[in-house]
Amino acid sequence: MTNNNNKLYISLVIAILLFCLSSTSFASDCTFTFGDRVYDLSPLSLDENESYKYHYTPLKLNFLFNICNITKKCNSGLFTKDQSQSCTTFPLKLQSGNIHRQESKESFNGISLSYKGYDFVCQRKNTLKFTCDPSRHFEITNFDWEPCTYTVHIKSRYACPTTNSTSSSSSNNNSSSDSSNSSGNSSSNSASSSSSSSDSPIRYNCTFAGKNNTFFDLSPLIPMNNSYYSEVFGNGTGSIYYSICGEANICKELVQMTGNATAYQSCQVYADKYAYQTGIPTMVSSNPLWNNQGLVVEYESNIFYSGCKRRNQLVFTCDPYVTYQVTSHSTPSSCVYSIHISSKFACPHVPSPSPSPSPSPSPSPSPSPSPSPSPSPSPNNNTCLFKGTGYSVDLSSLQLPIGSYYNASFDVSSPYYEDRFSVFFSVCPNNSINICKELVQMTGNATAYQSCQVYAGKYAYQTGVPSLTSSSMDANGISLTYTSTIYYSGCTRSNTINLKCDPNTHFRIDSTYSNSPCSYTINVASNHACPMKIN
Repeated sequence: MTNNNNKLYISLVIAILLFCLSSTSFASDCTFTFGDRVYDLSPLSLDENESYKYHYTPLKLNFLFNICNITKKCNSGLFTKDQSQSCTTFPLKLQSGNIHRQESKESFNGISLSYKGYDFVCQRKNTLKFTCDPSRHFEITNFDWEPCTYTVHIKSRYACPTTNSTSSSSSNNNSSSDSSNSSGNSSSNSASSSSSSSDSPIRYNCTFAGKNNTFFDLSPLIPMNNSYYSEVFGNGTGSIYYSICGEANICKELVQMTGNATAYQSCQVYADKYAYQTGIPTMVSSNPLWNNQGLVVEYESNIFYSGCKRRNQLVFTCDPYVTYQVTSHSTPSSCVYSIHISSKFACPHVPSPSPSPSPSPSPSPSPSPSPSPSPSPSPNNNTCLFKGTGYSVDLSSLQLPIGSYYNASFDVSSPYYEDRFSVFFSVCPNNSINICKELVQMTGNATAYQSCQVYAGKYAYQTGVPSLTSSSMDANGISLTYTSTIYYSGCTRSNTINLKCDPNTHFRIDSTYSNSPCSYTINVASNHACPMKIN
């Protein structure tokens, strides 16, 4: 009898321990790996006693959520569980996400986390859509909701990937245990799978004509590995899963209500299960906006179903500061689903002029000599010596040793835009700085930098190459301009260093300013900027 009591006591202790463990805090690993790209959202994960809050609807109803962790503010003991990642609060707290039912998916410019929650009347779920923005720690930019489905749009520097050359190409280990049975998980896996031939993205032409001999290149927006974008329309319309210049394979893995199709650019989806074709990649038309600051790309289905052929209309607007952001959606007419998108890739390009053959020389009379303006000071690239008419400026003492750079802070607040960043730079021509190549090169890998715009001490945008673009000298000093060789985010960046003569100072940065997002000016005082008369 005693042995039975001991066994009962031990079983009771084990049960209590298991209950306590299941009720204690849970912090999911918040690092996600897709191929060689790593997303670390752990700085955004709050303590279990805290939560993010968003007011939605005119009634200011609350949506509470955490990132990769539970929030005890959702615990009610009735309709929510201890492992709630999120909940709505009116009229009762209802769980909309369970921390153990987390799935992740890489998007074009960030990452999404999806959570399934309590099945009360309907299957509740929420998605956190993170967009890479090096200038922001955390900002909720939009919130979409329909019954039982909530989507939070977030900008953050932690949604910018870092490169992990040693990481494997397997799916990230944060997918929930039941994710393989999810109808939408195939897209998530394809975004993180190895680059086999079957997973290679299927691309179509993504260059569209603009006005006045300009063009638009949307190819950077093609989803990776045949993945897809999604937009919740609500109001009985469901969601639109779509690609840009590619195929949304997820549509073929759902129940195809309009019949089996060989290719989808987009589909209308109900209950995460039923798909209606709304466009194919080959039936596409485009028109520039009236001011040429964007374009409309429209895809059409090749299936006539329920009285119409459905269409997916993508309205792009040029925004040099945004990589990709859905600003609104609408149904302008029956069977037409319109999504409005802001993007720097919707800014028009001007074609580079083609070189024309030099005409054959023909004899001509020698022209009479005429006076020419004084030339710009020409630098001696070895010594950083600039010679003008009668004067010279020797900046060679400002030439940096290998591994060094100057650092200028920018805090821009103008009628045009606001921003905060640094510019790492050198002064002399052909004086390359290596620091920019050691950061995350947002404008692509470059062989040489004279300067770079830097966010969060981590993300670098090329603002100049070591070859001098132009210079000018006057009695008070010299001005040097360097330009990037990379067209990025609607412009080619440049920086100007104004060096003013100050006999008492070796080198001092007096001020900085930027009157446009692609032009940066640094004002410097230095005794080396004092012009010297040439004997």
